[in-house]
Amino acid sequence: MKADLTIISPSEIGNLTDSARLILANLVSVDIPHQINPHRHERGQLVYASHGNLQVMSMGTSFMVPSQFAAWIPILF
Repeated sequence: MKADLTIISPSEIGNLTDSARLILANLVSVDIPHQINPHRHERGQLVYASHGNLQVMSMGTSFMVPSQFAAWIPILF
């Protein structure tokens, strides 16, 4: 990821945890190019961008997700 992007912590975008719920939903709107520091979730995550692109990095591999597409990020042990 580019070093000149604004860095947003996972807690700022609502890293939700609630073991009593099977599925959690969180809508976040960020209007500036940014990166989120490496982190992990306790469950899989579906990410989607209504506009712009997502670059997802996992286990040393980078994936580009164009707008209007989604990517499933499984739990990695």
